[in-house]
Amino acid sequence: MHADEDIKNRLDRSLRIVEPPPSRVDAVILRGRRLRLRSRVGRGALALVAIAAVAGPLTLLSPLGDHPEDGTGLEPGRSVVEAQLRLDPGITDVAVGAEGVWVTGASGVTRIDPATDQVLARIPVSGTGDHSRIAIGEGSVWVTAPELRGDGSRGNLVRIDPATSEIEATFHIGGPITGLGIGGGSVWVTIPGIGPGRLLAIDPATGEVLHRLRVGESPGSPVYGYGYMWVDSTDSLTKIDPASGSVVDELPGLNVESSGAGSLWGVGDDSVIRFDPVSGKIQATVPVPRAAAVSVDGTTVWVLVFPRSSDPELFYPIKGTAAIERIDPATNAVIGEPLPLMDLQPLALSSGDGKVWVADFDQGVVTRIAVLPSSA
Repeated sequence: MHADEDIKNRLDRSLRIVEPPPSRVDAVILRGRRLRLRSRVGRGALALVAIAAVAGPLTLLSPLGDHPEDGTGLEPGRSVVEAQLRLDPGITDVAVGAEGVWVTGASGVTRIDPATDQVLARIPVSGTGDHSRIAIGEGSVWVTAPELRGDGSRGNLVRIDPATSEIEATFHIGGPITGLGIGGGSVWVTIPGIGPGRLLAIDPATGEVLHRLRVGESPGSPVYGYGYMWVDSTDSLTKIDPASGSVVDELPGLNVESSGAGSLWGVGDDSVIRFDPVSGKIQATVPVPRAAAVSVDGTTVWVLVFPRSSDPELFYPIKGTAAIERIDPATNAVIGEPLPLMDLQPLALSSGDGKVWVADFDQGVVTRIAVLPSSA
């Protein structure tokens, strides 16, 4: 009897992992977790996300707080919203590069001209759904299509030609792909499982799987930095040599979102964490309440701050409490004032050329943010 119950429990767990979530609410839960709203504090709240419960504030949680005097190497300036583009709801990721801003979500891929804010192309990609990721590298734009397609396949990797904005190839990977990264000559995807997850290195030309590695449970998107691929999971960070496909090190409890300024950057408990890519030692912990994601662009570390909740247990986002913060990597200090955003589900950001783009799942809005000179 106990054996039968154990088998049933294992099958139930397997179905929950392999099958894509059946509703939009569940999609936000999974997507939010992957964007480090599993950052220890956010993880518990997001497990109870309810989009339909967006309502007026009851109790304001975790205020942004006051910042000390800057005294930094960068001019504080002022962060401003330069443009907002309304696309279709369900945006899940954004990437800057290849002469465009590339957005993926339930409606496929959209290419935006960052100079004119015009939509240059809409690229139908079957199976993107509410879990798609997008990245740029190896001469192409890459997008994951983890959900069921009309041909019966699930777990596809799609290569888009940035010169033509057309699909060049589709590689069937299989499994519920949750993470995507590029580096060391390969395209890397992560797939969760019962217990440990999997990391696959894909040949960008042929789609052949070059390496298969076992990584931690519920792995995030791989990040390339300083000659290595880095993959975080719920309790560890795996360092991989991309040439050999071998695990170099396992570091406990670190999250990685971006690389730059000589370091790796991630989010933790109401903070941004900077650590050394050689030793793995933490170099700085910068307090940023509700920090959800980080993107490094030259001398600026952009931080996405998730909305406050009006309830201490369930997550009811309060409009206007999401924000963008900046950190000066020369001093590891927050600079300037936070820029409030009206987004209810800001799930991704990507930076380049001194600007950052934020994608909002709920409203289908992409926002471009820049910094005005301090004299402006």
